[in-house]
Amino acid sequence: MRGPEGTGGARTPLRVMSELLFVGSLVGCAAIDERVAQAAKVDLVGMSALDVQTCLGLPDQRLVTGKTTLLTYFAGATRTFGMSAGLVSLSFGGYCHATVRIEGDRVTGVTFSGDTSSLMSHDAACAPIVKSCLRRPPG
Repeated sequence: MRGPEGTGGARTPLRVMSELLFVGSLVGCAAIDERVAQAAKVDLVGMSALDVQTCLGLPDQRLVTGKTTLLTYFAGATRTFGMSAGLVSLSFGGYCHATVRIEGDRVTGVTFSGDTSSLMSHDAACAPIVKSCLRRPPG
């Protein structure tokens, strides 16, 4: 789409401001995902093995060593965003392996590994795995 006549297709200040606001909102969404992932590291600790598997689902991998069980969940994240004019397109991706450590019958820890960061937000790619288990939405 061309700009108004006389601008030669150049970006107007309003267009540039719109694009910056758009990109800023994407960074904000990634920041929310980061808070979700970090909240899960706290909220899941102390849950029973049955409760955590009820909200997370069956794990992609399970390892039992003595009285310790490791449940690992995988998620891939690729998002592409564009404006209707097609001038701004932004995509990012990553993947997460969320490992829940269970000692006896209780969750004792949650760790994330993989390419978990996106748009300057650490562990944002892990949010889809754990968000269904949060006791409260992150603030």
